[in-house]
Amino acid sequence: MPSQNSVRLVRGADWFMTRCRTAAEFAACWPAGPEFTDSFWLREETLRFLGDEPQGFGTEGLLVTHEPSGRRVLFSLQQFEFSAAGYVSEAAKGTTSRYDLRRRLLSNVTFRAVCVGQLLTSGPYGLVGLDSFSAEEQATLLSALADTLLAAPDNFDSILLKDLTAPDTRVAQTLRANGYYDLPVDPVMELNLSPAWKTIDDYLADITSKYRVRYRRARGKFAGLTRRSLSALEVRDRRQEIHELYRETSTGAAFNTTSLTVTYFPWLADVQEKANGWSGVTGYFDGLKLVAFTSTVDGGPVLQAHFLGMTDSYKTSHHLYHNILFDLLNVAIERGKRKIDYGRTALEIKSSVGATGANYACLLKAKNPVTNWLIPKFTPAVYAGSDWVERQPFRKGE
Repeated sequence: MPSQNSVRLVRGADWFMTRCRTAAEFAACWPAGPEFTDSFWLREETLRFLGDEPQGFGTEGLLVTHEPSGRRVLFSLQQFEFSAAGYVSEAAKGTTSRYDLRRRLLSNVTFRAVCVGQLLTSGPYGLVGLDSFSAEEQATLLSALADTLLAAPDNFDSILLKDLTAPDTRVAQTLRANGYYDLPVDPVMELNLSPAWKTIDDYLADITSKYRVRYRRARGKFAGLTRRSLSALEVRDRRQEIHELYRETSTGAAFNTTSLTVTYFPWLADVQEKANGWSGVTGYFDGLKLVAFTSTVDGGPVLQAHFLGMTDSYKTSHHLYHNILFDLLNVAIERGKRKIDYGRTALEIKSSVGATGANYACLLKAKNPVTNWLIPKFTPAVYAGSDWVERQPFRKGE
């Protein structure tokens, strides 16, 4: 049965929505069980941390229950103030001559947005349970959920359904027909790991000689640096250095709604070390100096490459970014993962290690009909997708 805090969805007589924002609300209704074991982003401890320590946006847990069947869907729900000037880099804004006027009109525009999905990662990790419903039911649920949130007293101006479905599904097509617009987003770079890869040498045997040469060249350039896994205690002690490296790298991102605080990586390392015996954070050193770090999220069968930071000069001198991609792959192999999710940046170099693009829809709808009509006309002035060449490192027939 729905809890006393549940709200019946608009146009969804059989659906009830519960927003969990406090410890008491989570304790009263948030599910826990084996079906959620791999869902790091939907664990109560994750949502409560992000709610208590905003990382550029507010976070809640969202539970939707289908009363007749008892089926339920979990979402992360995040609220943020969108600013084209603040979130999108100049380098990502398309052709200047075509869009200067639109940019000037947008430069001081901000609006309150709510995201159903997870802004801290790429891919379908901000929900659990939606696939237990038919495509028609999914479209009905998401439409009713969005209408209910836009009608809530929070005064949201728009809603973003992020990475909940692929662009070519019946669900996405139905939502477009109901006034949702596809935001231009890059694909998520994913690498499916062969069960035959027990070590990195097995991977190397499956790529062409050209890419084995590139691998060895990158590894040779790494000379003079060292790498090691950091304990949660080390991450806490080095939190300021790590945060400064993150800031040095994140300022170059094309689109960024997040603003991680200095508490984020110590929390991430601690919660993962307690759960898995491994913090997921690796440090890169030039002597005693920390010059880079990477973080990962253990998502059961998927290793999610998370935020990183580096001193920019090492990216070229030591092929550091290329080496990091290989290191992440090596970790995924050693830990028996089925897939590594490299995220949405640096598409071409990630394809050179074998990752391929997986597309997920980011669907936006504004409450105001006029604003919603203008979205496809102004979006190209805000962000343009990346142009890149897909590489083919694997030997044919593999």
